[in-house]
Amino acid sequence: MHLFKRKSTKGYTYYVRYSENGKVVIVSTRETKKDRALKFLSNFQKEIEKRKDEKFTSIPINKLIWNFLLTNKHNYTEITIKNMWKSLSLFQRYTGDITTSQINKNLVQTFLNSKTKYAGRLYYSNLNVLFKYAIENGFLAINPLSDIKKPKTPTKIPLYITEKQLSEVLTFSTNRDLKDFIGFAFYSGMRLSEIINLRWQDIDFNHNFIILSNQTFTTKSRKPRVIPMARQVLEILGRLKQDVRCDFIFADKENKRYKPDYISKSFKKLVKKSNINQSVHFHSLRHSFASSLVNCGTPIQYVKELLGHQDISTTLIYSHLNNQVLTNAINQTFN
Repeated sequence: MHLFKRKSTKGYTYYVRYSENGKVVIVSTRETKKDRALKFLSNFQKEIEKRKDEKFTSIPINKLIWNFLLTNKHNYTEITIKNMWKSLSLFQRYTGDITTSQINKNLVQTFLNSKTKYAGRLYYSNLNVLFKYAIENGFLAINPLSDIKKPKTPTKIPLYITEKQLSEVLTFSTNRDLKDFIGFAFYSGMRLSEIINLRWQDIDFNHNFIILSNQTFTTKSRKPRVIPMARQVLEILGRLKQDVRCDFIFADKENKRYKPDYISKSFKKLVKKSNINQSVHFHSLRHSFASSLVNCGTPIQYVKELLGHQDISTTLIYSHLNNQVLTNAINQTFN
């Protein structure tokens, strides 16, 4: 909360700027003299603190985290909830057995500073969702992150592989189901959790679409989307359709969904046997799908829709890959 002045018909009028529930609020002091404006600020701060005390009920941090995860377990994927639990539990261990009334900007800032920039972004996002839940349910007066900037990390070129490299990786597997799963990911751009939870009812064979409607499974972005099926995806589904054992398209021998760890670790083992970049992981298949589209000149907005990104800024990490577009722009301008 701080004082600033703006030009008005009376000369300069002082205003108070502060954050409330994650929003910036500006209040006029209606004073033109600084000493009187400071007095207004002092009284205003006391009033805000009084309002805070009346607004919320302080509860232990561990109870807040447990209530939040329990309430939202159906709003996020299983993997997301698991990752939230890890980061929020670490925050709890850092703070100790405190209550929500003891959570403040300095405490949160110190915690974030103890993490790497990349990890700091993850903790920031998870804490932000937690604090918003706490405010909405009367456990916290203001969001301590409202005045803390989200850590920035340098943009990295996403790791991706080509179709030729995919073929090389698949030669090291004799498991037909695993090969189909990996190929499906490469040619659909879907997330691991989305493929694991995909059911036959989500496939429209009449129009060759995969329809993620959030009816049986909620996507990470909670945004429904339609994905046209590539020829390779149709071929994989054609093979699997000959031996449908359960509702899920990809299922193990017991007709249960695959565990995410099993798929990601199995893929990593194949990567280690191949000559491709050893840093490639299962999510790189999604990057490969996006990179292939961009390199073929697909508009970035279309790529955004196919990937199901909420914000175009997330998709823009692939925009630099199509260097030919930049080359053409230079040639058309200067030649």
